[in-house]
Amino acid sequence: VMSKELWEYEEDGEWKPFTPEAIKAVALAQLEHRTTASSRFFNPRSKTHTNYDYDLSKMVQTNTATKFERKIRRSNAVAPNVGSSHSPAAASTEDTQFQAAINASLASADVR
Repeated sequence: VMSKELWEYEEDGEWKPFTPEAIKAVALAQLEHRTTASSRFFNPRSKTHTNYDYDLSKMVQTNTATKFERKIRRSNAVAPNVGSSHSPAAASTEDTQFQAAINASLASADVR
């Protein structure tokens, strides 16, 4: 388990965690003082890619193809290392830099 900022989206009344790629996109947007971000998600069931836009001022994610919006939220909880291809003990330099970026984002983010 790594201590990362946990971003979630609401689906059918339940909060579900963002993918690591989506978390990175949102964290980068915060570090650059932007209120928007984008990411791409591969759905293994349908074998298709879905693009999402994130509006951090309205706190919604939008499917760019269907324009369907879902609520998003940020939690300062400890998030599991979801979707990681390696164990936390074998964290790469990129992971370490990402963790530093997340910590800086948490410390300075004024986006709610």
